[in-house]
Amino acid sequence: MDSAVATRRLHMHTPEQRRKAGMSTVSLVLLVSFLGGLLLGPGYIVYCLYFSGASAAEHPWTPGEEVTFSLSPEQNPLRLNAEFEYVPPRGVGQTNRRTDYEGELSGSGGTLWRERFGASYSRKKSGGTQVHIGGGSTITTNIRLFSVDEAGDYTFRAKQSGERSLKIRAITLVLRENVAEINTAVAATGCVLAFGAFVSVVFGAGFRGRRRDGQGADDEPEGASAD
Repeated sequence: MDSAVATRRLHMHTPEQRRKAGMSTVSLVLLVSFLGGLLLGPGYIVYCLYFSGASAAEHPWTPGEEVTFSLSPEQNPLRLNAEFEYVPPRGVGQTNRRTDYEGELSGSGGTLWRERFGASYSRKKSGGTQVHIGGGSTITTNIRLFSVDEAGDYTFRAKQSGERSLKIRAITLVLRENVAEINTAVAATGCVLAFGAFVSVVFGAGFRGRRRDGQGADDEPEGASAD
């Protein structure tokens, strides 16, 4: 009885089983590393740009129109974004469209900053199927992260500048207060972690495939291919 149990336990820990268990552990570690890298890298950047802090103001806007914001240092740092509702270009095949703007924010002390921004659209044709990059018909663009030194009214104005090939239906200015600034070290670490895990998975899959092919060739009976 004891001998049979010992034999079963021995079979449960054969080299092949230990190898598969080790591969499963490595795969789990790589998956966690990849997901963690996505959160620390791209996820963290998107959060800082568009979701951190609190909404301070939203204004429908048309190029050439002036929009005034009442701001104070208690709201620092601030981030101004623009939500573009655009008309997707018709037709098939690859196309790239964009519309650019040049804006500035000024207060009682003069111009606080100037910035170029815009909306872009790209459509690629692959195997007869159109793939829309960006999704939907709305794009949110980060205009500027900034701070103010004194409380008061600040005026934003902008005009179209450069390319105007993407038709814009409506624009909304979104101001967020007390936002998080992007920590370059954190973002870079996350991107490197996700990229490293992805590369390891790809090369590992290729190595395992070549190993299986090699084992299959070694296991082929002698003379199996002979007529």
